[in-house]
Amino acid sequence: MRLVLICAAVDKVPCGHSLTLLATDVPARWGLLCSLNCFLLDWVIRRRMGGQNLCLFVMEELPVLAPTQFEAVSWLARRICGLTLNHPRFAPSWLEFRGAAKWKSLWACSPHERLRLRAILEATLAFMFQLDVDNVAEILRDSDFSTHHIHDKAFARGLEPRGFWRYEKEKDPELRLAVLAQVAFRELESMGLDAFLNQNDGEGWMLPETLRLANYGLGHDDRAKEPQPVASRLGPRFFEWQLSRSVEESWEECERHAELLKRILPEREAREDGEGSEGEGQAAAAAQGDPPPTDLFGNAVPTDLFGNVVYPKTRKR
Repeated sequence: MRLVLICAAVDKVPCGHSLTLLATDVPARWGLLCSLNCFLLDWVIRRRMGGQNLCLFVMEELPVLAPTQFEAVSWLARRICGLTLNHPRFAPSWLEFRGAAKWKSLWACSPHERLRLRAILEATLAFMFQLDVDNVAEILRDSDFSTHHIHDKAFARGLEPRGFWRYEKEKDPELRLAVLAQVAFRELESMGLDAFLNQNDGEGWMLPETLRLANYGLGHDDRAKEPQPVASRLGPRFFEWQLSRSVEESWEECERHAELLKRILPEREAREDGEGSEGEGQAAAAAQGDPPPTDLFGNAVPTDLFGNVVYPKTRKR
């Protein structure tokens, strides 16, 4: 079994019937997206599911962090967007992060930068969920075995069938997300969350040049006792086209893309003004601070996590 739940940010584009859409206007929507993609949530889902189809009633009971917890960690939103919104199509969303860095340098496109940010986010979420080293080690158990052991079918039959050792098993242990997330979490616990995220001039934790897994209680063979190269094997953090322009030119390009998108998609503005569907109108009303929806008698009606009205199911004869 591979990853059970994979979430991504999509704009107002057509989607197939098999793709579940969750709409939210909360300020910490990027934190919610990150929370839905972490190992911890996937680990919980694997223990709830008996088949291959993920139903909405399972998702409604998933443990996610409150929006206020993500708002308190301002470092997260921009990095989550870098992993998800790395396309000019999302230029309007990037304007709120305009700052000293170049626009496209915020995109996590290279294998090096994507792996680094994902390891940081996995460690940060584990810390925010108040897990300790033993909890994280249990969730990511067996992910530090060598490729030789994992590809041995007789040996693999003795591992947890639902474990994350199946994920990136073709890579060496020191290059797997499940292993680097444990290394990053130990670093976070030793220095604290703020220092962990703000080191290296605010860039956060960096992938080590070399990694000796035995120093972190990881690995099961002699190879884990020797320093192994990591960062140099993944290439540079950024591609040349991400750094080719100045800061001002890069954000001017972002503004031009955002303006063109407004001209190409005028109906989007109409929907945001309340001319769209009933669900979109309710989301806009919630964002403006209007009172919660009520029935004809003024009684509050039940809503889901995203503020949409939950209608009672009728019995069919």
